[in-house]
Amino acid sequence: GTDAGSVQDETSSSGNKEDDEDDDDDSDDRIDTQQYDPDRLKAFNMFVRLFVDENLDRMVPISKQPKEKIQAIIDSCTRQFPEFSERARKRIRTYLKSCRRNKRA
Repeated sequence: GTDAGSVQDETSSSGNKEDDEDDDDDSDDRIDTQQYDPDRLKAFNMFVRLFVDENLDRMVPISKQPKEKIQAIIDSCTRQFPEFSERARKRIRTYLKSCRRNKRA
């Protein structure tokens, strides 16, 4: 069932559909460099990739990954990069999707 105690990022504005195949997110790498330090953003992206590589199966969409592993990565991102905490999950999802697209297992 739906566990109301979980983090509120499960339902985005788009309702509660499976969130691995909506293609709104390839612009993510080019986000607001006015707002953020580009080097910091690059470090954040590398950080996410490193964690995903070590902890997740890159051929599986985020919705099929173990929730607690995803949450652990998001928590680590939030500690290291508090300003990107909002996009940590989206970043993981984008990376997993690009891995599947490129099939670089």
